[in-house]
Amino acid sequence: MDSNVKYCELTKRDLPVIQDVDIIVAGATLGSISAAVKAAKMGAKVFVIGYMPYMGEDICGTYKYMFEEFSGTHPMLKKLFPVDKQRTPFNVKKVLEDELIDNDIDLLYSSYVTDVLFDDQEEPAGVVITNRSGQQVIRGKLIIDATQGAYAAKLAGVELKEEKSEKNQTFQMITVGNTTDSTGDKRLLPIKVKHEDNEYFANEYTFRYDFEDWTHASICDVEQKIRGEIWDPDQVDSADNLFTIPPFKIEGLKSYNDELFNIDKLPTEAFISKTNNRIYVIGACADIRREHVEDLLNPAHLITLGEKIGEVASEIVKSINKSSTAVIKEKNQINNQSRDQSHNVSGAVKISTTPMRETTNKNLTLAGSSIPVIGEYEVVVVGGG
Repeated sequence: MDSNVKYCELTKRDLPVIQDVDIIVAGATLGSISAAVKAAKMGAKVFVIGYMPYMGEDICGTYKYMFEEFSGTHPMLKKLFPVDKQRTPFNVKKVLEDELIDNDIDLLYSSYVTDVLFDDQEEPAGVVITNRSGQQVIRGKLIIDATQGAYAAKLAGVELKEEKSEKNQTFQMITVGNTTDSTGDKRLLPIKVKHEDNEYFANEYTFRYDFEDWTHASICDVEQKIRGEIWDPDQVDSADNLFTIPPFKIEGLKSYNDELFNIDKLPTEAFISKTNNRIYVIGACADIRREHVEDLLNPAHLITLGEKIGEVASEIVKSINKSSTAVIKEKNQINNQSRDQSHNVSGAVKISTTPMRETTNKNLTLAGSSIPVIGEYEVVVVGGG
């Protein structure tokens, strides 16, 4: 933990266990949903935690590949991007949601993994999620992390290694309808967008910054700068998020370092943490060369990869016996006990939780913890109305 950061005590709490599954999926991307569906078809019980209020956080969140031409014959690909219909984010969201529902996979939107839980053998045994109803627990045997920065894996103690580059970090923002170009690096995407009976070009703007601080605040700052640069009165739509490839990755059971990208030769071991083989990272932070990540995130490749990961994960969980008597604890407690208590601020955080979807009729008692204080103000306004 950063010695300059202050912390506030999070008191002991009883949280409802809303599901007990084999596989927990953090992040509802195309790859992770493909993995979830494949695992469910092979008999695993799966729960998907969506960080956004929709499925397809990668494609619909950034619009990357939404308006690109690409080939592929997979049935899901044809559903997502039908050749005889206008491409829309709504269709992608609905197709992916239907895939989960049709395969009896439970899901939640707008929820975040805020702690990873471990059993008495220091193996992952579930997660704490946080949403507008408070906090809940989902128990599980294996975690697939599809978040942009491998956030769930980091909470589980998985270290990320940085792949140094002399180039500035690249950020892309995709908009619809803009006619100006203040950046000098704007690309018109090949598929036009219909909006209120009019057709518009989709635009991919590329910016490069000397960027080392990967805090959420710094990323938000970059996003606001870019939005300010590219906006004009002709804009009719824009992506919710920037597209960028993090310069860091996990250390997998096996690295993929081939000069040329080949999805058929990509080992699933590159997506499994070397330090904990029950933590999978599917997406940009996998153990592959950074220049291959954009190829990996191509929808045709992501579906294939997701199915491979889902198959492997479903086989692994069959061999894991979940002990009902296991003592679950937050791994962060180890750090909390060793941290200098002088960095604590006065007061304590108490969480009142309503079990929105309780299915196990069980509660889990978690010991006290700490959460970082990101700012100190005289007045805090809640809500943006």
